[in-house]
Amino acid sequence: MEEVEEVCIDDGDPTKVIRVGKDLPSTVKEKIISTVKENSDMLAYFNKPCMIAYGGKSDPMYHLRAFNELMKMQNVSCKARCQCFMVILKGVAYKWFKSLVPRIITSWKKFLEEFLQQHQAASDYVMRVTSITNVTKGEQESLQSYIHRFNASHQSGEYVRR
Repeated sequence: MEEVEEVCIDDGDPTKVIRVGKDLPSTVKEKIISTVKENSDMLAYFNKPCMIAYGGKSDPMYHLRAFNELMKMQNVSCKARCQCFMVILKGVAYKWFKSLVPRIITSWKKFLEEFLQQHQAASDYVMRVTSITNVTKGEQESLQSYIHRFNASHQSGEYVRR
């Protein structure tokens, strides 16, 4: 589980804090703080349920569903969702977002399409078990040769939608 840290968003009131992932870049943390300050209705979203940053290694649909549910609970507009979602990206997902052509994202729907197109491959397809279960080590075959052949079979295996 990712570690989080509490950041005070109001110097006058030390009880007003938000929780953010410790490994988020400082620019991202600053964006989160400014977004929360600008959108006071978002405070409950960032303060109570803690949304872990998405780094491109887990199921993107699971992350989107959780994010959307939190946004619906707070009646957050689609425009604000785009801004908020961007600040909870990290790693390759954050780099992907920063590489987008400026102003290519014109709506929440467009963002979802772009995001899923980029990240869905990691979790949307699974390899058929028969693609690799028939790969066995030969009696005279070295372990290194077998591993190389197994990996090649895995890369060229048959994938199907879940």
